[in-house]
Amino acid sequence: MTAQRCPSHRNRPPAAPARPFRIDPQPYTCKGCGARLGTQDEAVHHYCPCCGERLESCIRNGSSSCPQCGRIGRDGEFVPEVDHLVELLTGRGRADHQELAASAFRRVMGERVAHYARWVHQDAGHTHGVLARGSSRVDIRVQVEAGLVEAATPCGRDGCRGKVWSTVTGTAQLLAVYQRDPRLPGTCDRCDRRPTA
Repeated sequence: MTAQRCPSHRNRPPAAPARPFRIDPQPYTCKGCGARLGTQDEAVHHYCPCCGERLESCIRNGSSSCPQCGRIGRDGEFVPEVDHLVELLTGRGRADHQELAASAFRRVMGERVAHYARWVHQDAGHTHGVLARGSSRVDIRVQVEAGLVEAATPCGRDGCRGKVWSTVTGTAQLLAVYQRDPRLPGTCDRCDRRPTA
């Protein structure tokens, strides 16, 4: 990694990172940037270019934050801290991926159903969440650019923890996914087979 200094460490060196990068290639990749874990690609997108500390999230998801150095933008440059509440209330801030996903979900499912949606994380192209009320729940995801809402059912095959994602365009289709209608199209995202009933 190149030693790029943040504004607070231009004149003094940063403290040693608590979670430094170690080269140790793993068979897994980041869903946000596609970098293989334990490689130099991961270091570029997941570790601070100034102090080497592990970031809160992948830089490719928009921006991330280092506990020592502050915010880092998508291009790897340090950006000044922003008061997000001031931006929201003055109308200057951009909508984040959760706000965009909630808006798209609300358009498809309506206000009452959208009230129970909680957004969990974002990967390449999707914002993932859960629709829950009481002890009942169904996994959901939104492709914000396309305005596409999908819901998942478990694969159901022995030993497979995959999910079968189905596009939903209203509450009737979401109910069919939740009730595991066997007529729903789709294959498992792990074993690539049709689910069992």
